[in-house]
Amino acid sequence: MATERDMIAAWQWAAAELGVQVSSPLVMGEEEFPVHVPLFGRPAGTLPIWIGDERPRRGAEAKGYFISLLNPEVYCKHDRALFLDTLVDWGWFGSPGEAPEWYKEAVARVTG
Repeated sequence: MATERDMIAAWQWAAAELGVQVSSPLVMGEEEFPVHVPLFGRPAGTLPIWIGDERPRRGAEAKGYFISLLNPEVYCKHDRALFLDTLVDWGWFGSPGEAPEWYKEAVARVTG
């Protein structure tokens, strides 16, 4: 069974592999999230958690974070294409000029 440590390790690997920022953990008052992916999903970033995770998250959502429910059996593996697709799906919310090159290329392919 996958743990939060597995999620953290997978996102740290993805950060190094894809050249994106990932921090761990993110604590807001009494709410704590294992991973924060800034500038993707919403301007404040995304907080990925496992499907079925019942931790309080209203405070994070009220502060503008995107909560993404992920499958623990899938998102604990080092799969570059999966993380790439996930980040493209979430969308880049930073300065357009600062988006990773792979992101710009992926969006250009989709938008033609």
